[in-house]
Amino acid sequence: MVFYFMNDIELVMIMTDTNKHIIIIGGGYSGALTAINLLLKDTAPLLKITLIEQRAYVGMGLAYTCWDDNLLLNVPAGNMSAFVTDPDHFVRFCQTLDPAFNKGSFISRRIYGDYLQQSLQQAITNSIHEFESIKDEVLAVKKIQHKSNFIISLKSLKTLVGDQVVLALGHFPSKNLLANSNGSLNNYVNNPLDWRSIDQLSHDQTLLIVGTGHTAIDVLFRLTSSNPSRSVIMLSRKGLLPEGHRFNPQPPLIKGFPTYLESVPKTIRAYMQAIRQEARLRMDTQGDWRDVLNELRPYTAQLWQSLTEAERRRFLQHVLAYWDVHRHRLAPSAHQRLKVLLKQSTIKLLAARIRAIQPIPQGFEVEIQTKTNEIQALNVGAIINCTGPNNHLASIPNPLIQQLLAEGLILPDALHIGVQIDEHYQLINAAGSATKDLYYVGPMLKAHFWESIAVPELRAHTHHLAGIIVDNA
Repeated sequence: MVFYFMNDIELVMIMTDTNKHIIIIGGGYSGALTAINLLLKDTAPLLKITLIEQRAYVGMGLAYTCWDDNLLLNVPAGNMSAFVTDPDHFVRFCQTLDPAFNKGSFISRRIYGDYLQQSLQQAITNSIHEFESIKDEVLAVKKIQHKSNFIISLKSLKTLVGDQVVLALGHFPSKNLLANSNGSLNNYVNNPLDWRSIDQLSHDQTLLIVGTGHTAIDVLFRLTSSNPSRSVIMLSRKGLLPEGHRFNPQPPLIKGFPTYLESVPKTIRAYMQAIRQEARLRMDTQGDWRDVLNELRPYTAQLWQSLTEAERRRFLQHVLAYWDVHRHRLAPSAHQRLKVLLKQSTIKLLAARIRAIQPIPQGFEVEIQTKTNEIQALNVGAIINCTGPNNHLASIPNPLIQQLLAEGLILPDALHIGVQIDEHYQLINAAGSATKDLYYVGPMLKAHFWESIAVPELRAHTHHLAGIIVDNA
């Protein structure tokens, strides 16, 4: 297609081909897998697929743009295939590197990033469809008035027109802990995956990691790899750390919907009581509590959708921290490494909330309130923000998100954990209806499905979405 813009309203289009143009915005895991699934479709009509990503590497995303082989996947290789229809695909890839790898191996994230890039390249090579990758930033997506197409505005001042648009937007940076401070931002790292900045932090001063999840542990490993005697404080409100996978993890048995939940009232209290009881029963009979969560995983979305908004809010306020440390577990070797580090006097774990942060010449004075309401002051040389991604759309300083909000093309959920979609992944607009052919796939699906941030769920979502797009092409 060739497009001529006559003015801000009128658009004259001269059609030079009949290929449907699908534009995918975001080239991380979700965007790459959507593209791969579309490229593998061998049905008419022929498609033109454009993938737009502002970073240099397509297919790797934030999680897998990692050159440190000490940082491992937190899911065994047997459950990390990119393809719903080929569950052993990743294991076979790993075995071309080392025959000792198997379904229970925990592989480095660098290798997984290589796997995704190779999978995309193979799909491009073998596809009957046209594919283009553009390194640029999308500033706006607009629906053409009285037309079914979309105009995509890029930072480079170029524009594209597409028939269908997929927002494959990943995680957005954490809320800035120093946003209300007038002081210097020296020695403050808001992006915990910015290894260059982290590597340049002082080796002689105590460092504060805010957050105790997987990313915080990655940062702790990075800091102590370069200086094993480094002084580090890890702080979160509850002071909880992820549990570990067992050695030689087994895939969950396919049992259908858990019978112990069938007659349970649809409240988060009742669900949690039943799950804890089942976990205790397994352990009392030489089983493992991990199996309870693994078997529950295919039905988590069903349980989430059965809860009222009030019950979902209770889960986020009272249960989420405990759920996360059991549900999102560390690789066994990473868990053992963490336990060794925590035995050192130089590594401290605190359960407290931050009341204030004041820049001082040597770094920061951080006032905290412990779980026992004791007020303490910490003097640290640097702060690394590992509080997790920001899903509150209104507070995300991203031009595309703000444009979509301003024009009513995207609607946050009531709990501010994601976006609203219909059953076909189409975004719900401000009028409460779905915008035809404008889709979302990525971690903000958690508002609808809850389980939507890990590979096993996202590969299924991208597979389903590709089928919907082709059916509507």
